[in-house]
Amino acid sequence: MWVKITSIEQLASLHEGSMIAIYPLQGAPGDSFDESDPEQVSHRLVSENYIEENMLSTTALQRKDEAFTATGIGGIMFSPGGISYVDIIEQGTWWMQQGY
Repeated sequence: MWVKITSIEQLASLHEGSMIAIYPLQGAPGDSFDESDPEQVSHRLVSENYIEENMLSTTALQRKDEAFTATGIGGIMFSPGGISYVDIIEQGTWWMQQGY
């Protein structure tokens, strides 16, 4: 079950490999999570949780139909993205799986 992230305590409980999601990608934040429109959901894995710095590093999980081949673009590095706890809570669109 997905629950909206609304506190620092929730974020501090996440660990490497925890599944989180951004929903919705467009439009106003809601109070319930709906995966029926995959275009509105971005699943992510926690790469690192920097609890002392109140920051998460995440890696996007791509659906099969979103995957692309990265040939011919040498010099570009794909890396996890970092975001502060405050930004996650203020955006109101981040969710975590309860019980994980």
